Amino acid sequence: MLDRANGKNLASKPFTGTGNWAKGSDAKGQPIPDPDKEPKVDGSSIDMPAMGATNWQAPSYSPQSESPLSNGPSSYMLEGRQ
Repeated sequence: MLDRANGKNLASKPFTGTGNWAKGSDAKGQPIPDPDKEPKVDGSSIDMPAMGATNWQAPSYSPQSESPLSNGPSSYMLEGRQ
């Protein structure tokens, strides 16, 4: 979530699944890739939908819970190299 006044990162968390392909986020809110989840010959189990995990539907904000709300898919895939 970015501050619309200055563009600074306020919070960054996965909104689909665990986001286990990244170790977390840096100060700019960009993901820090996990080298253990890179494609391997025997495969790597990552928690990322095959169609991607983007906020294609407009997010909203709930003043009652003081939380941003977004909708997204959840799935796992096995990625490998030959």
